[in-house]
Amino acid sequence: MKVIPGRKKGLGFFLQLFVVYFLASSYHLLAVKKKLIVGEFNESYPPLMDGVGQVVKNYSECLINEHDYDVRVLTTISSKEIHLAKDDPEYVMRAVMHPVPGLGPYGIVTFPDGLKKKINEIDFDIIHTHSPFFLGQFAEKNVKRRRIPLVTTFHSQFKKDIKAFTKSDMLAGLVTKYLIKHYNKADAVLVPNTNSVDVLRSYGYKGDVRILLNATDMKVPAEEDLEKQKIDGYDLIKRIKLSPPPHTNKPILLFIGQHREEKNLSLLINSLRKLKDRNIPFYMVFVGEGPGKKQYEEMVENLKLSEDVVFLGKITDRYLIKCLYAISTLFLFPSLYDTSSLVPREASAYSLPLIYINGAATAEGIIDGENGFLSENNADAYSKKIEEVLLNKEIRIKAGVGAKKLLYRSFSDAADDVSNIYQELIEKYSKMN
Repeated sequence: MKVIPGRKKGLGFFLQLFVVYFLASSYHLLAVKKKLIVGEFNESYPPLMDGVGQVVKNYSECLINEHDYDVRVLTTISSKEIHLAKDDPEYVMRAVMHPVPGLGPYGIVTFPDGLKKKINEIDFDIIHTHSPFFLGQFAEKNVKRRRIPLVTTFHSQFKKDIKAFTKSDMLAGLVTKYLIKHYNKADAVLVPNTNSVDVLRSYGYKGDVRILLNATDMKVPAEEDLEKQKIDGYDLIKRIKLSPPPHTNKPILLFIGQHREEKNLSLLINSLRKLKDRNIPFYMVFVGEGPGKKQYEEMVENLKLSEDVVFLGKITDRYLIKCLYAISTLFLFPSLYDTSSLVPREASAYSLPLIYINGAATAEGIIDGENGFLSENNADAYSKKIEEVLLNKEIRIKAGVGAKKLLYRSFSDAADDVSNIYQELIEKYSKMN
């Protein structure tokens, strides 16, 4: 019987082996380096111009453009504004918000036909929620079924909203106790400052927290851009106010935010009346909407401040917001509601100082006269602080420069931080599964 000798494993054999190994390794690397699919879930998103919606929008854009993530935003659109959803980028998915009287633009969320199925078909790697309500609860079910991490951010003192709506401490406590379960189910709980930690603890949360500072999409303007923005800012007021006072000769005071009592706007308006009684010139500009807007407009009229105050309503054009920062002398921010607002960081890009209420969560890190101003929580003290700052240009400039130096932070930096958290949790889950 003839024995046929086997072939020696020459250079060709090893070359083939190398090619097979290289292709297998490349395939593995490609599989590992696939785009991470991140869900950002929150009830608000532009055109609803609240701070949390701005955070979600800017996180999403930075994660897509700077980190090459595949981001899917699940949010809502008011049943009255569904037509505006046609302008959404393709990664934004909308449930429908049915506003409830007493809750401003917020209310009950429903899912259009096919939306839940569409979401269930997305192979998320991680989901980040920005509220514990309808979409937060929906996210809990998704991460549990998929065995992926859940991140959540505590943005606002929602217990105050619940109490204002229910008029009951007991009901507010019960609902808050239920909602806190959302944070207990999360793999990471983020807060914007240390005061927020205290608030969250007071609600009953006992787990770990991470501080992730808020940021702004505003850029520090170049000198030529600033001058153009000032011209356009004055023009904006002229176009909306039919008979404008000579506001270019008066210091402009600014408020941007929701018009609701939790923002302490009655105190602000009473402070303006006291300024007028002392013959301190000013022109007050309110930007935003909210359940209290009509009440504040009537209050301004009753206090005979109509020639000194204008309500511009909701402004969604970010360039026009920049123009208002450019022409303003002071930003009045007496809110006791916010845990951490975006407006101080926006204003800091323009070296525009704010007047806060001493002890408010938003006043964390503010040193009076260094990077902002502090007042006691009454109209007399607040009006005197406004007067002091308006009459002393030197301290106003100093505080504005300090605000830019100490408060300014871009969303690009914030997105870097949140991306690191996502990567950490995804890697942790990959080892567990």
